Parts: sequence; structure tokens; C-alpha cells
Amino acid sequence: MTRWMAIPWQTDTASCRSGYESQALPTRRYDPHVPTFWPARVPNHVLTDADFRIVNQEDGQGGSDEEREDAFARRASWLRGLHGEYRDQLAQAVAEWYHFGIVERRPYTVGDGRFPDVLQVESVPGFPLDGVSPDRNLVTLHVPEAAALDTAAYAGLLGETAERTGYGTHEIAVGYIDKLDPFGEESTNGGGASRAEGGGQ
Repeated sequence: MTRWMAIPWQTDTASCRSGYESQALPTRRYDPHVPTFWPARVPNHVLTDADFRIVNQEDGQGGSDEEREDAFARRASWLRGLHGEYRDQLAQAVAEWYHFGIVERRPYTVGDGRFPDVLQVESVPGFPLDGVSPDRNLVTLHVPEAAALDTAAYAGLLGETAERTGYGTHEIAVGYIDKLDPFGEESTNGGGASRAEGGGQ
């Protein structure tokens, strides 16, 4: 199952994210909807168990058709249970990989033809998710390894990235991603938001 993956495979899995900086968008915003690299093995966005339960109930049994359609359209970041900066998240993925949700095929049983007969749904993750945004870890900010990020500089980078992406500062991870800078060269933009980490790129 892990053939051709990085060693340890959990760090490779935790590094495959979507959300690239788009030159076509105003002020070079991140585009969170870029096609992902290997969604079959490592999903970026998932239909949660909670939203599936809203979808899979008839109108009048707790949810209107509009609420069901909204739930069906929502997707959460599969890596939302990882905390801290990028390297901290890699360590957590190695130690707690078994807490990730598994994408399962579940039947849509209402029978009204409104949604597909079979939906792919994330099982309930083992990570504590109380108060965790479904979008957490959608954007990872890359900084040079040698960047001296004091509290003010760190807050400034987070604020700038939040403004450019539209995400809250609590949804953005900051770290040095050696996969993007394998020879230790400085980022060309001096430590700003160069791009988010993405699957296998």
C-alpha cells in the first residue's frame, strides 16, 4: 500500500495539500480549488459524516431540501485535525496517522433521486475536532528556512496571507517546506506567501 511513497509515508501524506497561488486571481490570491494530485489515496477535501447525515434524510425529518443541498456541497479539509506549524504537523501525522478519517462508500437511502445513489463519505476522525474550522490546513505558508520570525513578523505574515486568501489566521499553517526548496535556497520573494504545499509537486 505504501510503495513509492516517502519514508515515513505519513509525512508524504500530510504534505499533499491543495491551494496554489494563482497569478490569474486579483492580488495573486490562493486558489483552493486547483485539481489535486492523488485524491484516491490522499483526499484533500471530504464530505463529512455529519453532513452526510443531513443529506441522507427526507425533508421533514430534520432538514429542508435547501439544508440538504448545502450539506452536500460542503467539503472539509481532510488534514484539519493536524495542529501547529508544518513540521509539527508532520510529526503529529507520523504519531497519530490512525486518527485520519477513511473515505467510505455509503448508500443514499432516501430514494428521491436528488443525490447520487452512492456517496463517498469520511468516517468520523479520531482527532478532537471541537472548535476546529473545516478549512484548517487548507493553506500552508512557505517561508525560508533561515527566516527569523519573531512574534510581530509571524503575525504580519499570517495577516497578509489571510487578507490575500480570504481565510482566517487560525486556518493557515506556517513552516519551512523543504520539498519546495530542496537545496536550501532562499525564497525568491523574501519569505512572503510563495505558494501553498500541494500533492506531490
